[in-house]
Amino acid sequence: MLSRLDKFEDILEGMTENDLKLLAFTDGIPQLEKISKELPQLQREQLQLFKIKSLDEINRTTALSQKSQFASCWHYCDRESLAMWDFYSQPNGFVIKIKPEILHKHVLNEFMRLYESSNSHSLIYGLCDYRPISPMISLLMKT
Repeated sequence: MLSRLDKFEDILEGMTENDLKLLAFTDGIPQLEKISKELPQLQREQLQLFKIKSLDEINRTTALSQKSQFASCWHYCDRESLAMWDFYSQPNGFVIKIKPEILHKHVLNEFMRLYESSNSHSLIYGLCDYRPISPMISLLMKT
């Protein structure tokens, strides 16, 4: 089963690396009243406007991206992860244990079936590369 990315609890799902970098950059721009008074008022206001516009654009592009992409998350490990269960499941969740090569073959076959009926689909799959992203999460929805 695939879920649309905007339905995930993780608000960063589907965000591009460029947007993550811009989010990190805007995180370093303080609120107007905290910017040094040595900087001219016009430049302080321009910094704030840049921050607001950047965050608005990130929100817009991420929302569009998340509404057009779907994902299914699987745990690839010898043992269970309570953190993954807490993050991705509900109280009535259940386990499906399957060999990775069987899942891979099934997903590719289903994708090819869909692709033959419409060429508007694409498939990206692989192991996740989790990267540290600092305290940027709080900024995403503060515009």
